[in-house]
Amino acid sequence: MAAGALPAKPHTAFRDAAGKLRFEECLTRAGFDGEFSILYHEGPPMTDERIGPCDPGRWDPKPAREAPHQPLRRRLLLGAKAPEAFTPVLFNDDVAVSLFRLPREAETPDGFSNGDGDELFFFYEGEGTLESPFGDLAVRGGDYALVPRGVIRRLRISSPLEGILFELRGGLHVPTQFRNPVGQLRMDAPYTHRDFVRPVFTGPRPGPKRILVKKDDAFVERFPAGSPFDVVGWDGTVWPFAFPILAYQPRTGFVYLSSTIHSTFAGRGVLFCSFVPRVTDFHPDAIPCPYPHTSVDCDEVIYYDRGNFEEAAKWYEGSIKLDDKDANVLVDLGVCYKNTNRAKDGIAMFDKALALEKDKKEALFNKVVVYAFDLKDRARAEEALKRLKGVAPGDPKVAELEAEVKKGG
Repeated sequence: MAAGALPAKPHTAFRDAAGKLRFEECLTRAGFDGEFSILYHEGPPMTDERIGPCDPGRWDPKPAREAPHQPLRRRLLLGAKAPEAFTPVLFNDDVAVSLFRLPREAETPDGFSNGDGDELFFFYEGEGTLESPFGDLAVRGGDYALVPRGVIRRLRISSPLEGILFELRGGLHVPTQFRNPVGQLRMDAPYTHRDFVRPVFTGPRPGPKRILVKKDDAFVERFPAGSPFDVVGWDGTVWPFAFPILAYQPRTGFVYLSSTIHSTFAGRGVLFCSFVPRVTDFHPDAIPCPYPHTSVDCDEVIYYDRGNFEEAAKWYEGSIKLDDKDANVLVDLGVCYKNTNRAKDGIAMFDKALALEKDKKEALFNKVVVYAFDLKDRARAEEALKRLKGVAPGDPKVAELEAEVKKGG
C-alpha cells in the first residue's frame, strides 16, 4: 500500500518544493528480514525535547502481573463488570489479554507506543478513531483493529468503547494456509483483501506532544520536538488496519468440524478464531455444537460478543457447578434463560442472586422486566419495582423502566 508523496526510490534524498530535506523512517519487523514500511517526515522523527521514566496513567494499558498460584480450573470473567480502563486478566510469554471499558473521558491528547508487541483490539461496542502516522482508522463495535508494534497511536472516542485487547509479543499474521506462494490471499480464504479497512491518509498534521512508550513492561515518556504525525507519504506492508468480524466467511460441514476452521489471525503461540452466524452441520444426526474435549496443550479463551444465549447459558451453567456463590454469574445466566424462552428459570436465577446479595440491583431490574413483559404478572412486577426503587433511588434507568411498566399496563 502507498499513500501521499514518495521519492522514486527508497533511501534517496527527498525534498519539498522549497528544497528542504525530508526525513525517512523505516518500520521493520524481524530485523531486516521481515515486512516493512517506510514513512517520510517533515522533521526528524526521533528527536525529543525530553525523555524519562514514568508510570502509566489511569486510562493507559497496564502490564500483567502474576497472581497467586491456584488449582487449575475454568474461570468466567464478566467483561461488562470489568472496571473502567484496561484490566489485564491473562498472560504468558506470547500474549497478554486485557478487558477494556473506555468512556468518553478516557480520550487523551497523548500518544501511546507499545514496544512489547502488536496490539489486536476487538471492539464489542462503541465508535472511535485510531490516529497514527499512517492516517485515521475508523473503528466501531464488531471490528478487530491491529496496531503494529512500535506504531504511535492515539484513540479518539466518539462513543464509549468496550472490548478485549491482545498484546502479541511474537506479532500477528494471516495464517499461512490462506496465502498463495507470493503472499496474496487465496480465493478459498475466509476473507479477501477488500475486507480489510485501511487508514485514511490526509498528510502532515499536529500530533501528540507527549508519547507513552511501553517496553519490557516498563514505561518512559517522550516529548517529541515535532509532530510524530508530520508524515507526507508512506508505503509498505506494515500498517494499522481494521477488519469487521461479520466480513469473515464461515465454513460448515456435514458434521461438526474442529474450531480451527474458524481461524482468522495467528501469532506466535496463539490462534484467533471468529465464530460468526453460519449454517449449522447438516448430517441428520449431527450434534451442532462443540463436543466436550480436553485441551491439555493450550488454554482456550472464549469472548462472547452477542446473540448466542443458548451457548452462553451452557458456559454459565458449567461455571456455577464450580462456584454457585457469584451473584453476577447467576444474574447473567438468568438473562440467558430470559432470552431463550425460559422466563421462570430466569426468575429462579435472579432470586438465587438476591439470596446472596439482597440489594443486587441487576437482579431486581431483570425481575421487573421478566415479570412485566415475559410473564405478564403485573402485581409481582410492581412488587419487584418497589424494591428496586428503594435500592436505586433516582436512577434514570429505573425511572425509564417504571414508565415502560406503566405503559404496558
